[in-house]
Amino acid sequence: MTHVTKLVGAPGSGKTTKLLEFAEREAEEHDTGVGQIMFCTFSKSAQQEATERFMDVYPDSSEETIEKRVKTVHGASLVACLIDGDLERRSHNNLDQPGQLLIRRNNDRDAPYFGWFFKSEFPHVHYDPDADDPIKRLGDGEDAETPTGNQVLALYDYLKSKNLALDQFYHTPFYDDLDLAPDVVLDILEGWEDFKEENDLIQDADYVKKALDDGCHPPTDVLIIDEFQDLSPLQCELYEQWRDAGGLDRIYIAGDVHQAIYGFRGANPSYFRETPADEVIHHEESKRCPERIVDAAVPVVAPPEEHDVSRVSAWRTGGQVDHVGASTPGHLGELVTDALTTHDEVYLLARTNRQTGKLAYGLRDAGVPYLGLKPDGHLRRWEHPMPMLLAALRAIDRGRNIPVAVAQALLERASSAPAREEAKQDAAAGRLRPDSTLSRAFTADEVSEWFPNADRGRDIVPRLSLREWRRELLAGALRSGAVNDPGDVRVGTIHAAKGLEAPCVFVFPAYSRAQLERFQNGAEAEERRLYYVAMTRASESVRVVHDYFDGQEFPPLEAV
Repeated sequence: MTHVTKLVGAPGSGKTTKLLEFAEREAEEHDTGVGQIMFCTFSKSAQQEATERFMDVYPDSSEETIEKRVKTVHGASLVACLIDGDLERRSHNNLDQPGQLLIRRNNDRDAPYFGWFFKSEFPHVHYDPDADDPIKRLGDGEDAETPTGNQVLALYDYLKSKNLALDQFYHTPFYDDLDLAPDVVLDILEGWEDFKEENDLIQDADYVKKALDDGCHPPTDVLIIDEFQDLSPLQCELYEQWRDAGGLDRIYIAGDVHQAIYGFRGANPSYFRETPADEVIHHEESKRCPERIVDAAVPVVAPPEEHDVSRVSAWRTGGQVDHVGASTPGHLGELVTDALTTHDEVYLLARTNRQTGKLAYGLRDAGVPYLGLKPDGHLRRWEHPMPMLLAALRAIDRGRNIPVAVAQALLERASSAPAREEAKQDAAAGRLRPDSTLSRAFTADEVSEWFPNADRGRDIVPRLSLREWRRELLAGALRSGAVNDPGDVRVGTIHAAKGLEAPCVFVFPAYSRAQLERFQNGAEAEERRLYYVAMTRASESVRVVHDYFDGQEFPPLEAV
């Protein structure tokens, strides 16, 4: 029989670290080789981090070998199908080879397949490959105002993740928003399935389902699964089959039902809470959150009867939780700037992408540089080379030395002028060197010589070959007197912050109309868990910000 160990952890308790300790114990006590163990994570970013840490467990193994042993649950399912089933995967680089082609709707390379389907089979149904994913917008609590074709495919994805038959589409969260007759919806869903089969196409959930139906087992003796509470019902069924088939020696799973915030994708915290285990380890002392933050966050999730957070504790005293008001961008900028005087990093977490956009505009107006939590997200105004340009202009104002790479970034974006011509030619030829004795930096005076009659950084901004809005960003940051780097302030949704932490976290509890409807229609438990996740990202201070957004506030976070 397979021995199952369940690790129940609190936010910041080190669940992943504990799982890696189990992996170390496997290597030391059971002589488990790298080819006999598989570590499953929830997301691609978590997979990358786990890969780096897993290399410490097996230092003699190559990175390529480790990458084959650290997978998402989808990835482990695909490997099981390729090795233990009759699935043959086709490459995008060789579409003529036999096999099935994996396609994803959020991938530009794969987008034509979805558009091709609607154009050839249902030309009267509008599909836009650039539209937001309705399921993601549902998670953000926003109205799914997307084309009909996109909504139907989102229904399909949801049904597959829940392992429901296609004719159960009326159980999906946003079916009522569809302006299509039920028989037409079913025709499109079945048509998409037929289209994939005819063209040898396969999606993520398809090979999880195939592994389940064909009894494909992962090529491992020991299986480790992190963030178990985020698995879909289909993935949980596959896990149960792997557990009960007898092919695994040991399984380790870790999770936290209080951080289960992906119900809009079909995940349910009960799967982790109720899954049986031979050994249950409680690891619920947060190494991140001090006492006052834990004491403030626990009541947020406690009211729903099915949740017991009594075990969650803090490893140290202290911490700070404040309720503050910010009705204008200027006031918001003051709060953030003040927080940066005592904390080296600040998160601003809102419920929706629409709200994060408003926060970003507010910071821009206040002259506070920032970055989005997701590097490929929609808040990308301070992306490269903006941080380097700001650093160069600030160094000139302060009379400080400027690294060659930073000075070169400034020079490359400067408009042509006689004073800069020779330096530009040297930079293009790779000959750019400072005139000073410093080997790796220019002095502020040396860089200023490229911009005659410019007495300060703000005078240089108009001479940069940038779009107007980028020049406005730089000018605003210089004018405001803000001293932080863009990476010191991160803006994003609460979902985007899952698994991350910062010394200081700003939480904005205002509700949109769509969010309020979800809260009133049975989503209260998950909403509470979501704000619990938001508050427990903080390692030192939480600031609940009121009045910045219109709308009713989340009840447990109302100002007192």
